[in-house]
Amino acid sequence: NLGVIAIIPFSKKFSASMEICYAERGSRTSANNWVDLGYVYKLRLNYAEVPILFNFHDKGGLVFGLGASISTLVHHKEFKDGFEVVYPENTKVYNKQDYSYVINASYMFGKKEHLGINFRFTNTLKFLPIRELYNSKNEFHVQTHRLVTMRLLYLF
Repeated sequence: NLGVIAIIPFSKKFSASMEICYAERGSRTSANNWVDLGYVYKLRLNYAEVPILFNFHDKGGLVFGLGASISTLVHHKEFKDGFEVVYPENTKVYNKQDYSYVINASYMFGKKEHLGINFRFTNTLKFLPIRELYNSKNEFHVQTHRLVTMRLLYLF
């Protein structure tokens, strides 16, 4: 996750922020899980995202935020048993847009509080999944993102 952020302070305690980020997301089977599936699976999704947050600033350098994020799928690759899964041309595999809510916590430290660490939870809205599919038993499923991110911050 890499990007830039703009912060608009309303007061000493409240602000709004908007980011423009590049985010790599994905999943893969664990060593225990792949036996149940019968194959090894890996998914890579690359997004351009714009989170907008409303923030509360504590005296001790803590910043808590809550907001929403709109992401656009830039590129995706799927692998099954080490081979890339190729879909027929003009097949809609993933929705181009991802709409998520964001819960954010940052701790700013240093003499001028320019450096910080950030923890973020992002979850796709269930009624707007990134993919809808049927499994081998013809059961309908939706695929969503559920992310926990830790980042280093530097504010100019």
